[in-house]
Amino acid sequence: MNAYQNDLLESVEYLRAHARVSYARALELLEAHGGDVAACLIELERDGCVNSPSDAPGAAPQADAEAAAQADADAAPDVRSAVSDAMRRAKHAACSALSTLLRLRVNVSQAGAQVTDLSALFVLALAILCPPLLLLAALVLLLLGYRFGMSAVQAQDVMQPLGELVRGTGRSLCTLGRSAVQTVRDLMREAQTARG
Repeated sequence: MNAYQNDLLESVEYLRAHARVSYARALELLEAHGGDVAACLIELERDGCVNSPSDAPGAAPQADAEAAAQADADAAPDVRSAVSDAMRRAKHAACSALSTLLRLRVNVSQAGAQVTDLSALFVLALAILCPPLLLLAALVLLLLGYRFGMSAVQAQDVMQPLGELVRGTGRSLCTLGRSAVQTVRDLMREAQTARG
């Protein structure tokens, strides 16, 4: 193959790469325009046969990247919706657990009389923040004859203001402390009477 044929074949391949044209049509155009590839492309463009930029060689990776970006953009609302739903479910579960812990009450009683009524949330917080204190207090109360029980209150009773809940818990703890101190005093008096 001589240099002229080699140049002609390269020109035909170039035209086929950039336009939807057969070998025969490409060869005809090149002969009609004296081998001028640019003039052939202009004529093919007028006929609507030139490839769009996305059809050009080397454009496929870019087109794939653009298609992937569009797919990601289309999927983004679905992901946002799924995350939003998951957050809504988590919030509902947390509120439900908090409500349950507020409605559950730990009752401390002595000789059938209720001494205090604490929310399970308070007892759980105390167990997390200071477990030795809670265990020591529970052991001392059991040794002094106190009994523990659980009860549940209605949801509307729990919806009182937080300040009232804190004051009520404080009053319950004060009452429990006074009762425990009185029990210790009574036990000490009985011990002194027994010795005396």
